[in-house]
Amino acid sequence: MNRMRPPTGLLMLAAAFALLLAAGCSQTADKTDAPRVPEDLRAAFAARLDSLATAAGIPGASAAFILPDGALAACAWGLADSAGSKPMTTDSRMICGSVGKSWFAATTVQLALDGVIDLDAPLADYLGARPWFARLPNAADLTLRRLMNHASGMPEHLEQPDFLADMRAIVACGDPDSVLTHEQLIGYVLDLEPLHPAGGLFKYTDTNYILSGLAVEAATGQAYDDMMREHLTAAIGLEATEPTSSRYLDGLACGHVDRGNPFGLPTRTLGDDGFLNHNPALEWTGGGVVTTPSDLARWARMLWGGALLGEKGTAELLRGHPVDPENPAAGEYGLAVAIDQDARGRILLHSGWYPGYHSQAAHWPDLDLTLALQINRDHDSQLREIHAALADLLTEWIRNGKEDDIRDAA
Repeated sequence: MNRMRPPTGLLMLAAAFALLLAAGCSQTADKTDAPRVPEDLRAAFAARLDSLATAAGIPGASAAFILPDGALAACAWGLADSAGSKPMTTDSRMICGSVGKSWFAATTVQLALDGVIDLDAPLADYLGARPWFARLPNAADLTLRRLMNHASGMPEHLEQPDFLADMRAIVACGDPDSVLTHEQLIGYVLDLEPLHPAGGLFKYTDTNYILSGLAVEAATGQAYDDMMREHLTAAIGLEATEPTSSRYLDGLACGHVDRGNPFGLPTRTLGDDGFLNHNPALEWTGGGVVTTPSDLARWARMLWGGALLGEKGTAELLRGHPVDPENPAAGEYGLAVAIDQDARGRILLHSGWYPGYHSQAAHWPDLDLTLALQINRDHDSQLREIHAALADLLTEWIRNGKEDDIRDAA
């Protein structure tokens, strides 16, 4: 792919985010004037994480939260690798699975604001010249919005028997650098019947985001990983976050994989050399991000809280499609964000699964509270239960008026 200067809007997005961080939107050790989480709340949060993680029997976990005044705290528990004694720390990185779709969504919305792409234009405008395009289910009715809302009717390539057989063969071949190309992934759904008419029902599939990634690269002439790495991570201060385009990811906690996983992967994601035992580049725009809960909480707050994309861009991001048209209580799905209600009010969130890892990030606009959690096991992790119990603690603190104490302590 030819390298091109990124659209002006992406550069402005990076600059705006950097200014927000500098203004104290997250707590850092070297900013003594930044808001501080009171020590008793930090201790209570750590104790609850300890109790929940111990009961779940998981190897390790790390979590971070941001309070209404912008004060951030992070805690870690357990081991970064159950085979040794290396502790999980707040700097330990984990692959966040489908939560990573939110970085692609931010890129795509900004490109739409810049006029580089049109979310509602026929997908054929970007990919129609590909020899396989007409063989896509619902090809004539696909748009980026329908793909990214998971309302395209596209089958899931991850569920196709040929894909699973090929993945097992790649794992068995002994070459961990082997990987299927993005167009090969699309090949598993060609000529299949659509699940429903485009624009109709909701069906979550990673294939939707792989297709969207190909369209965005075709429209911009730039590799998506380059856009993300240069303008949506390092340039905006998310120093622990990057695309998973390499088998070596510095500071990566070892993930623990279900022994019966469908890909035939080993139960530990890292070899003795610290390299992943498989090529993570496969996930790409379907997730494809390694991060920490602190970075993930900062990102979720800026993106879903509205500061990153502005009013117009955030409205595009949160323009949802019903998950179940017959059950409004099931919520909606926007562009890489689930939109729902819980006991705390409106919630914007995404969870992510990747072999060996489980993650979830959420932002509650009514409370102005953000919480991110990562666990280095992909099965029996009790991710949602732990996340909800940590949110209960923080919600009780805020609703009891403790935010006034927080401001006084800052």
